Amino acid sequence: MALLGIDAGITGVKAVVFGVDGKMLSSAYREYPLHQPRPGWAELAPGEIWAAAAEVISCSARDAGEEITALAVSSMGEAAAPVGRDGKALANIIAPIDGRSAAIAAELEKKVGRKRYFQITGLTPHPCYTAYHMLWWRENAAEVFGKVWKFICMQDYIGYRLTGRAAMDHSMACRTGLFDVRRRQWSEELFDAAGLAPEMLSAPQAPGTVVGNVRWEIAGELGLSKRTVVVTGGHDQPVCAIGAGATSEGVADLSLGTVECLTNTHKEAMLTDEVLAHNFPVYCHALPGHYTTLGYNFTSGGLLRWYRDNFAAEEAAAARREGRSVYDVLFDEIEDGFTDVLVVPHLVGTGTPYLDPLAQGAIVNLSLSTTRQEIFLACAQGAVLEFMLNYRVMGECGLAPHAINAIGGGARSSKWLQMRSDAIGTPVNRMGVEEAGCAGAAVLAGLGTGVYADATEGAAAFARVETTFTPRADRRERWETLYRKYRGLYEALKPFRV
Repeated sequence: MALLGIDAGITGVKAVVFGVDGKMLSSAYREYPLHQPRPGWAELAPGEIWAAAAEVISCSARDAGEEITALAVSSMGEAAAPVGRDGKALANIIAPIDGRSAAIAAELEKKVGRKRYFQITGLTPHPCYTAYHMLWWRENAAEVFGKVWKFICMQDYIGYRLTGRAAMDHSMACRTGLFDVRRRQWSEELFDAAGLAPEMLSAPQAPGTVVGNVRWEIAGELGLSKRTVVVTGGHDQPVCAIGAGATSEGVADLSLGTVECLTNTHKEAMLTDEVLAHNFPVYCHALPGHYTTLGYNFTSGGLLRWYRDNFAAEEAAAARREGRSVYDVLFDEIEDGFTDVLVVPHLVGTGTPYLDPLAQGAIVNLSLSTTRQEIFLACAQGAVLEFMLNYRVMGECGLAPHAINAIGGGARSSKWLQMRSDAIGTPVNRMGVEEAGCAGAAVLAGLGTGVYADATEGAAAFARVETTFTPRADRRERWETLYRKYRGLYEALKPFRV
């Protein structure tokens, strides 16, 4: 018996087959292109996504050595394929980073009201959400919109191609911007305000719900059985939290990739004025019966990659010679200390708490004595200060977690995790889990088929604490000093935007 977890993102899709004990049996990954037909636009081709998904399913199933009982999909939110009644995609998917529907989002916010919209959806209006993509098609491509049967998000698009049934879980439904987060159903009020119909989206179901069996006509070519069951998965960040073992209230997953995201777990939806003021999204968790709030920075690992690509040719060459990661070399070269050079990591705007797409990055306090290594330390420190900002403001809103489980490429650096623990005064666990997004999806697949009694039991089979980093008291005062300076930079830099 085996479980398959699929994780589809903006640049590629991964499939991992696990035993029910959490052991990885096989995996496969394929990329697909991000199309940019115009400045500010970003699209994905549904056919390319399905081709890549089918290939990774086939390859991982072939190499697993066990029959796959069930599968579930984790994916980025919002991105939806316009599909006709014949099941074929009518056009490309508008990606979440595409900003073409910004004016439409502003119009609906004005019509509904920012606070009312938040009280229903747990979100603040933003052009990334599916609702605004749908409205863009209606207003700008009526010939496409008029032929649409459903707008099917990536998670449910893969499930639809597998089963012929269009179903999404509650966490993904929330990312459409049309879901009532407390009632866990479509909001009639918002559909009426937008002039849309719930039938234009997949049917919402609880995460871990059986959608159906894989279609017999494609099961064989994918290496699956006709008995293989497809189960609703979830939005990628809360699914990662399950894979990271963050399945109880007050425990958060810290995903350290290009984007850094702190994913909280709550039993109640925290729809307060303070949360609204700081733009923290509140929505249904992929953990059944729970809610999540996110705090995120769009340029965390991306900031280190920017440094690597522009300043680290010497370290990159050394890494190739030694068979190591260039980031390991870079972190080895810096001291376990601080720098007065401050880097503001807003290279593609901000995430929370400002949610400002016009913000720009900056380096402050350069001098003739500043070295390349100090600038790298400042980049690593800047990402931590942005994390500290989100953690502090979450605390002011009553949302700060008491324990953090870290995953992702950035979690491989002990220095970077220790810096985070020192900065916020809270232990940070590095989790020994492979591919948390796929692992969380596999847990939901097992939940839907009765392999696990609940998601917490399932997560325990996958995630374990590898190392715990505890805050060092002698570092706290220096972090406080840096934070006070850093906190004022966002407003101070506004007059210098170009």
